[in-house]
Amino acid sequence: MRDFCLEHMGHIHDPHKKPFHDLWNKEPVLIAVAEVANSSKHFVLRSRKTKMVRMPTTRAVRLGTAKYMNVYSNSHGEIHLEPTVRTEVRVVLFDGTVLPLYSFTESVLRYWRLFLTGIGIKVRRVSLKHHRDA
Repeated sequence: MRDFCLEHMGHIHDPHKKPFHDLWNKEPVLIAVAEVANSSKHFVLRSRKTKMVRMPTTRAVRLGTAKYMNVYSNSHGEIHLEPTVRTEVRVVLFDGTVLPLYSFTESVLRYWRLFLTGIGIKVRRVSLKHHRDA
């Protein structure tokens, strides 16, 4: 997304990119996204300036458990509730904030939706039915 936005705005030289990277590097969820993406792509994180291997600032991505409620209804419309425990992925940001994966994803989507709108890119929501039928 960072590269897409910079290209869209015509910022292809480092001096023009810096204010945006500075802005994005203040957002803990965007730092985590960048670190996960770059370490997945390159297998290590490196400093932009020195090219030396560096440790991520994102504290952890961990598996945990969480309590959920399965909700069922039968053909008579009767509701049946069944408590359950499920595995959950949690992201621990550099500031210590712990986000379940769905909250982390929602935060990232919210940030980019606002940013894209702010630079004049219309963001269209696509229905669940569209994805299901695709």
